[in-house]
Amino acid sequence: MIKLGRNDRCWCESGKKYKNCHLGRDKAAPYSSGEAHRLLKTFTNTSKCSVPEKLRKECNSRIVKAHTLSKGNSLKSIAHEGHVLGIKHGLGGLEKNKGRIVLERIGINQASTFTGFCSHHDKELFSSIEDRPFVESREQCTMLAYRPLIREIYVKEANYKVMEESRNFDRGMSFPEQLEWARMSQINLKAAELSLQDLSHIKNKVEISIEERKYNVLNHFILRLIEPPKIMACGVHGPFVDINGKDIQNIDLDENVRPAYVAVNLIALDGKGYMIFSWLPEDDEVIMRFISSIQECPIDFIGDKLTKYTFTFFENIFCSEVWWEKIGGLQERVNEMMMQGVIMNIYNFSSIENDSNNYQAINVQSMTLLR
Repeated sequence: MIKLGRNDRCWCESGKKYKNCHLGRDKAAPYSSGEAHRLLKTFTNTSKCSVPEKLRKECNSRIVKAHTLSKGNSLKSIAHEGHVLGIKHGLGGLEKNKGRIVLERIGINQASTFTGFCSHHDKELFSSIEDRPFVESREQCTMLAYRPLIREIYVKEANYKVMEESRNFDRGMSFPEQLEWARMSQINLKAAELSLQDLSHIKNKVEISIEERKYNVLNHFILRLIEPPKIMACGVHGPFVDINGKDIQNIDLDENVRPAYVAVNLIALDGKGYMIFSWLPEDDEVIMRFISSIQECPIDFIGDKLTKYTFTFFENIFCSEVWWEKIGGLQERVNEMMMQGVIMNIYNFSSIENDSNNYQAINVQSMTLLR
């Protein structure tokens, strides 16, 4: 048993005094489901404009529900009766579905939104995508990458605050249970902190490029699809396997080594389908291993491999109800892929490597590397 005075720093590394932290916590009432719901809503309902400080003088007062996936282009192309299928985030959905992540009906006005921009900057920054024909320009590809990058930072900042507060979830636990909870909390907080540092590094470089109107800070790999995909998704992550499930980088908690990240957009623009990967040139060594696995894959198989990759590694994902009903018996396989990494961040790479199913969601026509 750890012996501490009331005014000593608490053993859990929260930075608080023992008397204000874990003293007597084993005798306190456990956290209720209602308290957990309120905590989650406190931080995930944040409204702010995420532009750099120097641009905030241009902000108007109205924060909007900004779409990371265009409603007019992407979501409408897969909507049925104004709805798409997507993941509803929050404890309520997990409780209702007994801890499983499932696809549920969502109106396209609510799908893929986050309160991360004011109305002025949401329109001003992304007019090259929303108001002009898509010509695969560096500006358009950069702005497509910027939107999910900002959302990823927005979500991770909220999650970090929730994790800080969730240290208290060990109320009513025995001391050994408190030790294990504190250990896991520290690991998760460290991982979130490093991830935010990594994403901020990319964000700073992209924003300088935007401010200078050069749009030359990212490399892009553009896949042109035969038709709009049946699934739409976007996000930013550090890929540690390629589309065949082969290891391409190790990601750990070493603050001196920044993993390579890629921004991904699986979208429809002007009635055409695209999947666009964007990354910093300094991450070429790793990301080109990923890109090469696509380039070397027979074109008839790329779409199914990318479908599996998308469902396994992204949560900001939406699909066509009509397509979902059509795949029938493959629905459970998709549900399994979406559950990868949810429990203890464990990924079963066989979900990519050994899956030979035909999903018919993405059909690749051609590809271009823009460097």
